[in-house]
Amino acid sequence: LDKNTPLPVGISPEKGEFQFLKYKSSCSFLLWFFLLGSLYLILDKNTPLPVVISPEKGEFQFLKYKSSCSFLLGTCYFNLFTSTFLLQPFYLVLDKNTPLPVGISPEKGEFRFLRYKSSLYFLLSLWFFYNELVYFCLMINYHEPLFRPPSEAHSLILQITLGCAWNKCAFCEMYSSKQFSVRKEEDVFADINSMSAYANQYRKVFLADGNAMVLSFSKLSRILDQLNSTFPRLTRVSAYAIPKDIEAKTDEELQILAKKGLKLLYVGIESGDNELLGRINKGEDFESTSRALQRVRKAGIKLSVMILNGLGGKTYSQQHAINSAKVVNEIQPEFLSTLVLSYPYGEEHFIKKFDGEFIPLNTIELIAEMKVFIENLELNQSIFRSDHASNYLILRGNFPRDKQEMLNRINGVLNDPANAQLRPEWMRGL
Repeated sequence: LDKNTPLPVGISPEKGEFQFLKYKSSCSFLLWFFLLGSLYLILDKNTPLPVVISPEKGEFQFLKYKSSCSFLLGTCYFNLFTSTFLLQPFYLVLDKNTPLPVGISPEKGEFRFLRYKSSLYFLLSLWFFYNELVYFCLMINYHEPLFRPPSEAHSLILQITLGCAWNKCAFCEMYSSKQFSVRKEEDVFADINSMSAYANQYRKVFLADGNAMVLSFSKLSRILDQLNSTFPRLTRVSAYAIPKDIEAKTDEELQILAKKGLKLLYVGIESGDNELLGRINKGEDFESTSRALQRVRKAGIKLSVMILNGLGGKTYSQQHAINSAKVVNEIQPEFLSTLVLSYPYGEEHFIKKFDGEFIPLNTIELIAEMKVFIENLELNQSIFRSDHASNYLILRGNFPRDKQEMLNRINGVLNDPANAQLRPEWMRGL
């Protein structure tokens, strides 16, 4: 960046502190690179350095400037320690007169051990070091692999079970490496308490693993109580669930869980077609899924449900699309998404687990199946997303408002496949 670049978050050299502001300061550029972690340097154009950026040319150059630096936001050798062992960047904010055991020599343009002898604007290194050290020591040790929905990216992930209690679906390999178990309550509480230092930072908690709702009402209730007492700003607790776990709880129990903060359940419906559900060994059918999920909504818990595009292959494509739309129409979920069937261990592995003939759909056939599904949706107020890494055609909208617009996009692809703007294979992240 040149010296006139407005920064949304910067440093005020005048006040010697972090501020959220935009300003045009005397610093000429920002050198940002990674060395076992993040190393940040903010220097003026006269700072001697072995490697810097040329403000005039806007590019990296090997050169040395010949004057003093006005201020330095960066690291010393301690950054190597914190980057390696704390897995987080270590920040040291200094002016040229800050006394330092380790630093940069502006005179010689090199790293060296030295101490300056004048006043310091501010020193945040100890605070950052302490903060990162505490986080490293108290962080939750997860049992890998760990999965979460995309919308839980900023949530605290709390494993209260390990693996999936069902774990028999032909298409799913998420928890194939785990033996299902329920974690001890004292261990779960210990994880919650270990994050108490960050209590005000978390507003959402996601309960992992595959179907945390398999726990009894009493256990879930105690966990929710502990979360509410530890995180005062908590607004939502969510979890994966399968219909049979919901059916094991009474309407009153579901209502109590909702009042204690369980606000959202993620349910993989996969399909509304009973024949196909049997062939993939889902363990549910149209009726059990519809009944359980309608009870959840009546209890005041929102639903995010998923349909798996291409799950039935060519043989079952039509009935899969139509009956999936029917079950979603009965449930009327707040959130609906579609993913494309993928083969983490290869097509042959899935075909062996599929009970019947399976002929995979090609890209255009997958999109044609999506058209049938969306045409048959009759939703009153649902947010729809088909933008997962597996999806070839990105669709986003709200039902019923954007239904026709999404169908128009699909028709555009089907009518002119050669010029369709689809996600290429290398971008699908699978």
